[in-house]
Amino acid sequence: MQKRQLQKLRRFHELDSLRGLASLSVVLLHFVDMFYPHDRIAMRTPDQARVLALLSPFYGGHAAVVVFFLLSGFVLALPYMAGRREPYSRFLQRRVVRIYLPYLAALGVAVGGSAIWHGHLGLGDWADNLWTTPPDWASVRDHVLFLGNYTWTRYNMVFWSLIVEMRISIVYPLLVAFIARAKLWAGLLAAVMFPVVANKVIGHWPPSVQSMETVGYVGTFLIGILMAKHLDQIAGWYRRRGKAEHWAMTGIVFVMYCFGHLLPHMSKPVVLLAAIGLMVLVLNSETGHKLLAHGVPLYLGRVSYSLYLVHVPVLFALAFMLRTQIGRIEFLIVYLVAALGFASAFHRLVEQPCIRLSRQIGRPKVAYVPP
Repeated sequence: MQKRQLQKLRRFHELDSLRGLASLSVVLLHFVDMFYPHDRIAMRTPDQARVLALLSPFYGGHAAVVVFFLLSGFVLALPYMAGRREPYSRFLQRRVVRIYLPYLAALGVAVGGSAIWHGHLGLGDWADNLWTTPPDWASVRDHVLFLGNYTWTRYNMVFWSLIVEMRISIVYPLLVAFIARAKLWAGLLAAVMFPVVANKVIGHWPPSVQSMETVGYVGTFLIGILMAKHLDQIAGWYRRRGKAEHWAMTGIVFVMYCFGHLLPHMSKPVVLLAAIGLMVLVLNSETGHKLLAHGVPLYLGRVSYSLYLVHVPVLFALAFMLRTQIGRIEFLIVYLVAALGFASAFHRLVEQPCIRLSRQIGRPKVAYVPP
């Protein structure tokens, strides 16, 4: 029992690396969205189409967000499942400091970029949905307060997922308490029902789309919590499989994760199943451990949240400055270097202080003893 508790309390560095690689795939996705937009598919040359098809496994945006939510549900539940319950007020304060404060800093960066550069880039519908007009007080206020159905992609299109994360954090302790006490079938049923109900409401009540998006992703968090609860059983199931089954599972997960978004009406469940399989492989595969234990994945894992937050302002600022001056390949290189560099600085100056501050919340203060 003690060994299982320690297993659930250890830090899974391989999951940090997975989050980092998922963040990098979002960075690449947004480059593709800007320079090879879907509304201009007919304008792509055959060579461009072949290159994009070849690289498609490396820029899976929606799949990456599913991984983020699944990881959040899983990692946050581990201490609870190991018997270390946290008071609700402390949990919420720590989440606000850890997630919301860096978000506010990134919002400031995006609003500042929009104030300096705004207008139509002329690169397609996707690029012309962001930074088209100067900032205004009402939109900034809505982004700060998370209230109402507003254009939550006006300054940075990744902000929607942070809004979902913070809204679900408010009820997360209730979710983990439910899963801790529920039977497996009840937890799975709840995880399925949330997105089903959300999709039904979205189809019949358009003004509630944003709120229902949040409700739908509650199911993904529940799956992550279930994986934390049954971590030992999952590991035992994987160990009982043979090497051939491991390789077959790896191939199936890879195909589902990279190309599941192409399946009409089935993309969301397929991508979710792929993300679950990916986590199972990362947590239990020795090969996965070795691949994710090297410097680059670990570095990406450390700066993953910062990279996710700041890469869009970097992309649009560079597009306004350089889009007519250099080729797309050169732009991609400059973009990756600038995004990673800015993310490293943001991580050091903003995210790390927030991490340290969040860890101090709830700790007993040490009384000063004069010498």
